[in-house]
Amino acid sequence: MLPCKPNVSTRTVALAGQPVRLSLLACKAEDVTWALAAADVAEPARVGPALLALRESTRANLQGQVIEAVPAAVRGATPHAAQARVLVRGRKQDGTAASALFVVFSHGTQVFQATVLGGRWSESTATTFLDSLRAGP
Repeated sequence: MLPCKPNVSTRTVALAGQPVRLSLLACKAEDVTWALAAADVAEPARVGPALLALRESTRANLQGQVIEAVPAAVRGATPHAAQARVLVRGRKQDGTAASALFVVFSHGTQVFQATVLGGRWSESTATTFLDSLRAGP
């Protein structure tokens, strides 16, 4: 599903004020990072706050602004009002301009974020990646 061979990592992070194990598949191709993050928040009531926290974390990491946030439809995802496709423009830690197009969604109590991040990426390629997502088996 990713256009390059991903590195896999897992770590405990605070998500919406609660510690969770976050798994991350990420790779870089032509100065663009492609990633899929997943965590199980264990309780249905925590899904919405976790999806919003994922969105805010990406915005904050880029010290950027949300340019667009629209409802997202991911095949097999559990419907949730906080599910969205988001475009953020900002800067990487080194100060270079960067944009991220990402979608946050859930399947049961699992929350996901699929991201395309970089200085220049093709909107059509990023959209193809995000549109190919499927939640569940």
